Amino acid sequence: MLSFFNEEVASISSEVIEQFMNYLWPGNVRELEKVIERGVVLAKGNVIHVDRLPEEIKDAELTSGQQDFTGNTLSESVELLETKMIKDILDETSGNREKAAKMLGISLRSLQYRIKKYFS
Repeated sequence: MLSFFNEEVASISSEVIEQFMNYLWPGNVRELEKVIERGVVLAKGNVIHVDRLPEEIKDAELTSGQQDFTGNTLSESVELLETKMIKDILDETSGNREKAAKMLGISLRSLQYRIKKYFS
């Protein structure tokens, strides 16, 4: 669970999750965390909505095969996105964990922890 969450924000709208899944995340996991922090700060009520996202994420092109995050808590949604990002980068690097960690902007140790947490 990420420690910066405002307890009043309990979830992310399914539209936000769709935009997160469509965005390429050039800034890796850290960029995702910053966008969520911003959404929490700007949220009106207990749900982060699309109108609180940066323009580049709002404009991300839609793709098919979106996962439905409706009903997930904020931390569950973040974990699902983080899991997808890690899996995609590991696939891209043919399983090279050192390269994947560098691309994700996290330490190898942090990546190994997340792999054990999410994929074991």
